[in-house]
Amino acid sequence: MGKKFLSFKFCGEQEFIWARKFLTAYLEELLAGSSEREKMWVEVAVNEALNNAHRHAGTVGEDLTNEPVICVQMYVYKGRELRIKISDSGRGFDGQARITKSVEDSFGEEDCDKLWCESGRGIELLRFGVDQVKYNRKGNAVTLIKSLVS
Repeated sequence: MGKKFLSFKFCGEQEFIWARKFLTAYLEELLAGSSEREKMWVEVAVNEALNNAHRHAGTVGEDLTNEPVICVQMYVYKGRELRIKISDSGRGFDGQARITKSVEDSFGEEDCDKLWCESGRGIELLRFGVDQVKYNRKGNAVTLIKSLVS
């Protein structure tokens, strides 16, 4: 079992901004031995997961009586593997089915323009930035897994 070394919850726009800045600085320190390119792509993946959680955390119904909550947990397993779990209070989606598709399946030749859209490429960004992407059954939590060993 790994050692949990970071866990927090937040809600609201100001806390979201703080969380992104905090995690960026934390990852920079944690990944100090990695290349700049590798650090950048891990940061892109984490920020994409945070953005998605922030965007979809409140999608539990028309009447939002509770403020959406986002949870972040980071673990290092045996000093070799970083796991970042980001979950939200939203209704989720079928993330596991979506990540089994390849980029080509997602964007065929006829959909080439989608590659330049403002949204719709998030899972591909996650997959590019880390070694593994896993969603829970409900689809409102994603775990990003990155090897810390070259």
